Amino acid sequence: MDRREKKEEFKESVRNNLKVKNNLENKIGGMEIKLINVDGLTNAKYGELMNLCFQGKRKLNILCMTETHENWGKFLIDKNLDSFDTRREIRDKKNGIKKGGGLKILIEKSKQIKFKKVDRKSKEILEIVGVCFGMELKIILVYLDVDKGELGKLNNGKIKKEIEESIKNQNKGGLMILGDFNGHSELLEPNRKEDLNGKMIKEWIENFDLILLNADCKCEGIYTRCRGEQKSAIDMVMVNEEMYRICNKMEIDEGKEIISFSDHNLINIDLKLGGGNKNGFKSGKWVIDEYHKIDNTTIDNYTVDMQNKWVRERESIYHE
Repeated sequence: MDRREKKEEFKESVRNNLKVKNNLENKIGGMEIKLINVDGLTNAKYGELMNLCFQGKRKLNILCMTETHENWGKFLIDKNLDSFDTRREIRDKKNGIKKGGGLKILIEKSKQIKFKKVDRKSKEILEIVGVCFGMELKIILVYLDVDKGELGKLNNGKIKKEIEESIKNQNKGGLMILGDFNGHSELLEPNRKEDLNGKMIKEWIENFDLILLNADCKCEGIYTRCRGEQKSAIDMVMVNEEMYRICNKMEIDEGKEIISFSDHNLINIDLKLGGGNKNGFKSGKWVIDEYHKIDNTTIDNYTVDMQNKWVRERESIYHE
């Protein structure tokens, strides 16, 4: 392999590394939990979300998705991510289970973050529990039936009962319940008639001392779903007091400036969790630091800089 080939190979390696998430040592304090109804997860949407959440980011991210509509084994998940999901069984309508649905949570692998999935009867509940930077956390991702008929009420009643049991079993640590509730709450939309799902939210707030972040002063934005002139606030985030204390803010991307492929708006919750900045070079290990742009000029400049370092320390690299 000649010098030119080695240079191109090295540039491609740099380009790939700049696209992949930073090593944990390069993360600064802080974590973000993102929620989005993807309205069917495709390879294009998956790639856009990976770039948004995990590639070159300075904060650790947990990505929660509803309505993935996935088939088993459809996507290859990056080895640096832990993936948790649940899907409806494929049955006909006679059995009361519709096609579609699907919940997925993606988390960056880290020694400081360990979660496991909790088995639930309902396929519309994805619950994970674990420890995140020393704090015990429980995250419950949910999708409630949009059907207002008897079948929808039956399905939502089962979901409600199962989640309430989980809340009651929460002895300590942070709790977050989030997802697409397909409901209207007068707390968020006072001029709209409150439905059963909205009343359920109010019951949880009152009975379990939960805080609806959507209605809190820490939240920017109201509407989580926009289709034409129709707007609604059906994607919600609730937390207990311990979780609330580590919440910096919540932002709803009403203008679809970040994600535009869904009629639902991206929700981002910024948390005061995470270690300090540990940037720098460690013996035997190269760490990409500060470089997050991937334009050709930046890559070329960075390549030259790194090549000079390699030449100085490993003079033989281009003379094999």
